[in-house]
Amino acid sequence: MAIQVKVLRLKEQLTGPMLGGSSGINLMFYLRGNMADYETWVQKAKDTKLRGALVALVGHMQPKSRGTIILRTSDPEDSPLIYSEYYNNTEDLEDLAKYVEDYVSVMNTRYFRNLKPEIIDLKVPQCQDLKFPSHEYWKCYILNLSSSHYHPVGTCAMGVKGAGVVDERLRVRGVRGLRVVDASVMPTITRGNTNAPTIMIAEKAADMKRRSNIIARGDGKSFRKLW
Repeated sequence: MAIQVKVLRLKEQLTGPMLGGSSGINLMFYLRGNMADYETWVQKAKDTKLRGALVALVGHMQPKSRGTIILRTSDPEDSPLIYSEYYNNTEDLEDLAKYVEDYVSVMNTRYFRNLKPEIIDLKVPQCQDLKFPSHEYWKCYILNLSSSHYHPVGTCAMGVKGAGVVDERLRVRGVRGLRVVDASVMPTITRGNTNAPTIMIAEKAADMKRRSNIIARGDGKSFRKLW
């Protein structure tokens, strides 16, 4: 989960490479609301085109909130019901607001004070009754403008019997001959991108499956194949 924030607009023209952004409009926030809101935010982005700007992607690396996936019907071809439930643990919202506040504190450094920076107020309609940029404002901002990294995990988490869907060999408990090999077996999300850990899980699963396919001698008279 993350909030994409366009935070600082510098009153003086800067030269050289832009830090943390790209050229052009730099419209980097997830949009909700009507078209009038969109037009307003596009114009605000255009206003920064000829000025230096910092653009940040502030993310919560260890969220406590947990979503739910349940079966829609007994038909396996039907899509499941997915409830992401971001921020169902209020600590995540409090923490992420603190992270944003920490980021914008860069304005207080000697270098940036010399540049006379200001925080860009996106005039989020849902937050208009809150003081900008207070802690409560940032919480409202996050709830209305945050988006996901789209790397969910844990729906078939590995764990001990009674707690995990799969065992230590990625075998689904109670179903013979079935393994799950993807990010869903992670009990908790990694702090970085889930791509490399998922590849590691697949390579480990391949090794386990290869070893399981070795015909093992039993009592000297018979053979059994492990799965």
